[in-house]
Amino acid sequence: MKAARLVTGLIVIATLGGCATASFLQTARRGIFMDEDVNLMERNYAIADYLASITKASINRKTPILQKPLLHANNTGLTSAFGEAVTDQVGARLAQLGYNVIKADDTNAPNNAGDVVILGGTYLPGDIEANVALRLIEQSSNKILGSYDYIMPVNAEIAEMMEDQPAIFRLPANAQPLPME
Repeated sequence: MKAARLVTGLIVIATLGGCATASFLQTARRGIFMDEDVNLMERNYAIADYLASITKASINRKTPILQKPLLHANNTGLTSAFGEAVTDQVGARLAQLGYNVIKADDTNAPNNAGDVVILGGTYLPGDIEANVALRLIEQSSNKILGSYDYIMPVNAEIAEMMEDQPAIFRLPANAQPLPME
């Protein structure tokens, strides 16, 4: 199927020439010929298996792992559905493997625990691929216990998931409104 689309595309390029060629190549660059079936869960479960295997000497199954969404590498105040899905799926797989995974929303649970490990990292989206850096970091020392850096192909679904979502936070009850100018 992919080969047929590629051959059809090359025939169109040869037939049209000129401006149409540049337009076609731009469209192809955005993902027409990329594998549309990026199985995000399968990739993230495999990454979790890898992280579990390389950190088994430094992280025991009782150690609280605080799961935080991946942040945009150029603007760490932003995340996205992609950033949340990656750590949700890696965290879910680690939990299946018997690890003590806690979502970042439930911050009271790890506050009273001994040493906490943070599951997080960054992603840098591009037109056809994204660089992803996933880390397991010991909170008390900032020591990286395990990491996995990879390139994720970006199809239409992944690109939509990577659109920035401003962080929503709750103001304290005693917060004062900003003066109107």
